[in-house]
Amino acid sequence: MGQGIDATGGGASSFYPKPAWQTGFGVPADGARDVPDVSLAASNFHDPYNVLSGGSWGLYGGTSIATPAFAGIVALLNHYLVANKAQSKPGVGNINPALYQLAQTVPSAFHDITAGDSIVPCGKGTPGCTTGQFGYTAGPGYDLATGLGSVDAYNLVTQWNSNQPIPTTTASMVLSSSPATVALIRDTNHCSPQYPYYQQLNLQEQNGYEVQLSASYFGSWRLAPFGFSTSRPLLEYHEPAPDSCL
Repeated sequence: MGQGIDATGGGASSFYPKPAWQTGFGVPADGARDVPDVSLAASNFHDPYNVLSGGSWGLYGGTSIATPAFAGIVALLNHYLVANKAQSKPGVGNINPALYQLAQTVPSAFHDITAGDSIVPCGKGTPGCTTGQFGYTAGPGYDLATGLGSVDAYNLVTQWNSNQPIPTTTASMVLSSSPATVALIRDTNHCSPQYPYYQQLNLQEQNGYEVQLSASYFGSWRLAPFGFSTSRPLLEYHEPAPDSCL
């Protein structure tokens, strides 16, 4: 670096142990927190960012650009989750566990970088330098040069909940009849020699809640032949006749 040689940063931490969520193909079994997690364009030599700062434009690179660029992607993720009612308010917390899980379930959220390296000359005897060169090689899956790969912002945002079920709420309700007991009356309109007594139970969907019913009874309940409808009976009750309908 002191001689004008730049490379990506990465490696295993000497201080922090590997978190439980840092798993997946290519992740070293070194017991250490490995970085990077993801890659973004950062070189100010071949694809710098044109930044307006202090009233003047300049070409910049490095993590000073890649970090706010990724923060912008996370901001778009927040907007997307709220707009699509996956969350009631923005905020995704520590996204690292989700990134590594997403890499396994929706690999298209990242562009796996499999060629290139971060190897640069180093002074023998300095920390980590034993051969006069130091760095890492990119390869399939996670690597210490590029992490999980570069980010596909569209797939990352739209597929975020593919491995994280959207929280749902359930509601239960108790149905009661008024009066508490209902007398079955012979109904000549629906009467047949086999089923002279006929009764209907009407259930209606309200406020978007689906109705499910369990009941104890005598006789024979069965689903109405036309299935569920908010305007038609859900269940019919039939009591077999000992002799005839009339």
